[in-house]
Amino acid sequence: MHYSIKIALRHLKTKKRSGFVSRVTMMAIGGTFVGVATLIIVLSLMNGFEEELRDRIVEFNTHALVFARSEEAWEGIDSVAARVRALPEVLATSKFVRGEALTYYEMVPGVRAKIKGVIVKGVDIEKERNVSAVIDSFKPAVKNFDTEWFGEGEDLPGVVLGWDLFEMLHVTLGEKISLVSAPTELKSGKLQPLTRDFRVIGYFKTGVYEFDSRFVYIGIGEAESFFGSEGSTRGFGIKLRNIYRAEEVDAEIEDMLQS
Repeated sequence: MHYSIKIALRHLKTKKRSGFVSRVTMMAIGGTFVGVATLIIVLSLMNGFEEELRDRIVEFNTHALVFARSEEAWEGIDSVAARVRALPEVLATSKFVRGEALTYYEMVPGVRAKIKGVIVKGVDIEKERNVSAVIDSFKPAVKNFDTEWFGEGEDLPGVVLGWDLFEMLHVTLGEKISLVSAPTELKSGKLQPLTRDFRVIGYFKTGVYEFDSRFVYIGIGEAESFFGSEGSTRGFGIKLRNIYRAEEVDAEIEDMLQS
């Protein structure tokens, strides 16, 4: 028997007939065991939760972003994206137009409506699929933002909502909602907000409330015409081979674009 085990057993046993000392010792060891086990379990759960949350956030967002700061830069964004894709660490790029708006849904026409502030992201679905996992979570599967497959009715562009927003508005697939942007048009001497109707063609569920309750997706062409150059953020997202080299690749892209 190993000497360390002999020492442990000697301290656990008592020479007296009463087993009180041994019982107290066992209770102390048991309490220490439970405390350490609880700490290990909690740390394991927290580490697992942190990793799961990080993975979901990374899957929803792109690894890096390049923004077009002017209309001229946006017009030449395709050539810039082609240069970026030539870098060894870059797998794919996808253009986007992003802006803030209000969703407006009339639950009871003219009587009751639901309004919620959202972030609208205009994308090309096939290209966005290459840089973000959110497209694959669209339910039902969406190939484009056309709404012809809904049959008869007003011809409207499609919109995909986050699951929590979808539930909060109490909207169903095929129904019409409106997006209202910040005032950018001057009519009759007054600033008027822009309003455009869309048809709900799906929803997505990332498991992160901040995303599922605030984001909506529309076609990039619709977003570009809806927000205009002043009311939106434009650029393209980048997917890298190794996300942990994002800062290094970001510096490389910045140097390349400045040269």
